[in-house]
Amino acid sequence: MMSLASFRHCLNRTAMATCLTATLCFGMTGFGTTAQATSHNTQHLPLFSLVPGGTTDSVKLTGLNTVQYFQFGIRADELVTEANLALEFTPSPALLANWSQINVALNGQLQETIPINPKSLGKLTKHIVKLTPKHIKDTNQITIEFVGHYRTVCETPTDPTLWLSLGPDSRLMLNKSKIRLANDLSRFPAPFIDTKSERETQLPVVFAAQPSDTMKNAAAIIASTVGKHTQWRGANFPVFFNRTPIERHFVTFATNDSRPSFLSHLPMADGPEILMLDAPDSAFAKMLVLAGRDEKDILTAAKALGEGKLIMIGERVRVRDYVEQPPRKVNDAPNWISGDRDVALSELMQYPQQLTARGILNPRTELELRLAPDLFIVGEDSLKMNLRYRYTQPTPGDSVQLQVHVNDFLASSVALNDKEPTETTLKLPSFTGGLHALQSSAFGLMHRNKLSIGTSYYVTMAEGTPENCKSAALRTNQLEIDPSSTISFDTTYNFARLPNLSLFTQSGYPFTRYADLSQTVAVVDKDASETELTTLLNVMGRLASATHVTGTRVTVTSDMTSSALKKNDVLMIGELPQTLTDFTDEGALGLQKMVTESLKSGRPVHDDNAETNEPAVITEDGIGSIISVQSPFDSKRTVVALLGEGRRGQHLLNTELVNPNRLTALKGSVAVLTQDKAIDFSVGKTFTIGNLPWYQKIWLTVGNYPLLLVLCTLVCAFILGTGILRLMRRRIRSRH
Repeated sequence: MMSLASFRHCLNRTAMATCLTATLCFGMTGFGTTAQATSHNTQHLPLFSLVPGGTTDSVKLTGLNTVQYFQFGIRADELVTEANLALEFTPSPALLANWSQINVALNGQLQETIPINPKSLGKLTKHIVKLTPKHIKDTNQITIEFVGHYRTVCETPTDPTLWLSLGPDSRLMLNKSKIRLANDLSRFPAPFIDTKSERETQLPVVFAAQPSDTMKNAAAIIASTVGKHTQWRGANFPVFFNRTPIERHFVTFATNDSRPSFLSHLPMADGPEILMLDAPDSAFAKMLVLAGRDEKDILTAAKALGEGKLIMIGERVRVRDYVEQPPRKVNDAPNWISGDRDVALSELMQYPQQLTARGILNPRTELELRLAPDLFIVGEDSLKMNLRYRYTQPTPGDSVQLQVHVNDFLASSVALNDKEPTETTLKLPSFTGGLHALQSSAFGLMHRNKLSIGTSYYVTMAEGTPENCKSAALRTNQLEIDPSSTISFDTTYNFARLPNLSLFTQSGYPFTRYADLSQTVAVVDKDASETELTTLLNVMGRLASATHVTGTRVTVTSDMTSSALKKNDVLMIGELPQTLTDFTDEGALGLQKMVTESLKSGRPVHDDNAETNEPAVITEDGIGSIISVQSPFDSKRTVVALLGEGRRGQHLLNTELVNPNRLTALKGSVAVLTQDKAIDFSVGKTFTIGNLPWYQKIWLTVGNYPLLLVLCTLVCAFILGTGILRLMRRRIRSRH
């Protein structure tokens, strides 16, 4: 047994790598289980990609903005053995050398102070900072602080010569060791799903053979579960038949009658089970096994895992007495605001202290405001915010403003003073309709919006002279937004004009109207290739990332004559035949017609012009397409087909589907994807769904055509004038 001294030594993250290669550290999982270091790799992360809130193009520190934060995460199955920060910076030539410096801290612990020497003033300088591995946790923050001086007395932080610019080639270099974790499902979603770093999750899915519809359905639910956890990071699901991926965690399925060859030793199941086992021929990888007596047990296990209500401890969990949750209501996704009630800001918070901001002049809080994609707001004053707040009082003679920004545009501002109450009602920019309406407008809300609330302090400063020094100490101001503050809607409807690829690529609409996908049918060929199955799983993960709900009620079928196709929205996965002779509206219309005819005939998409030898668009890397069309079975249902030209085209389509932030600029009804660009077309008939009143529909139609509005105005004026004229004549005659 390991001694107490050895155990304490292993708890030190600096020495842990050495310990793990020679021995097993007790207690890393909390249940007396083991973890062992295995393979090594080096990761280079561009520093600008670690800025909170997303990648930036430049970072400039000044006398007022002296600190910049960077965030990175470490997977549960990784151990950092060495970390270096390769920093590039250019200091202002006006700085005083050796008086100015850069402080680098990791998770609040100072790592190094870099003095700015005379040779580096005004020039690009490179410096490597060694970070202490024992200070690295699951989630980490690097702080770079600029301490600048341009004179010894009477400085002012607002001086424009006081700056330091970080170089875009600055990088964080991490040497990591992979760790073989204990088989413990209490860690789930780790290590299968990466929620600590900014990277997408790569989770292969292994089938014993060509899967049946039920097995495809179970895999689709697992992919949806992963997408719910990864959110904006994205997820990719390479598919394998009876073979294991190299050194990767993966998901696989095993029934008593059909299982991959590497699971032949697995005991027979007596019901739905979920297991976490060591992957074969791997030093660290794990496999998540869904086992059961038959395929129905596999589907039950997938649904139970997706709903997230199982208590999972240990290597094996049996699913007993599973009861499926009732279907969800329309537009009730946790990530969305539907507009039918007042929404508290606490519901939009993603982490504690998100509504607290600190800074010198402009402290600002940020929230993500996701509206239901078919939300239709009527009236200029329909969207309001009842805001409760506390803020640092300005010094006498100075002033402060409360400002609300939407998508970086100023929406409203209020001057604050000591006598005003700390509660106010602000009007936010309204819009008419969903994503199809005002995307080009500065104040047009979209499906995903950035809501910023901040205070802006205006401070008067006098620099003075060395003989008559006038200086002012800048204090850190703080803003506290009460989580009970609300966003309210006066008059809203649900209305959308389809087909519209913007709605699909940004929010998964119309499939995500019901977040559990209870009214979605996915059609995949019975003999679908591995890449086509990957497309199915990637799009399922993307839909769940938009709603934060697992699509446990989705239906996957290969039967093109299924009655379910006539009652639901249809998601088609398949191969793009070579009938697209050019990237034109005619070619796009042809693709729409092909999808419609395929559904009507009950046969997979095929090439009607194969015997005519018409030239096809041939690209070296293949092409992919996303086609949206009205369902031929129901005028209120939509069909979206994701088709790839061969293996390369399908791979291109999968690459774009992985990241939820890609393809969001598409619009229209048909999109063709190439290696270099995406071309969209607005072709075919459109239709509307929703509960918009008829008079609002008329106003919307007229409002989109100014000439028609002028014509209607003239017609109304003519009718009204004619009526008044006849009425006057009748009264004159009655007098005579």
